Amino acid sequence: MERHGDRGDVAEEVARLKAEHGQDLLIYGSGDLIEHRLIDEPKLFLHPAVVGSGKRLFPDGVTTSAWKPAGTAAFSSGAIVLDYRPAD
Repeated sequence: MERHGDRGDVAEEVARLKAEHGQDLLIYGSGDLIEHRLIDEPKLFLHPAVVGSGKRLFPDGVTTSAWKPAGTAAFSSGAIVLDYRPAD
């Protein structure tokens, strides 16, 4: 798992924050945390653009998991948000 400065392991830090009482966490652009079961409600933002290359949403080797749709939102820009919850 990637390390950020002196904060240590990202998965450990997110797990620690989730264990605290308080506000929800919002994390942009990290499919890596799926394999650690640290994302409860993924929201996939799809934009109507083709860039040809870029970072994969999920890294190779991520454990398979099932999700069910929980909602959508559309924006005037053409972007949509797909909201999911765990299927199990």
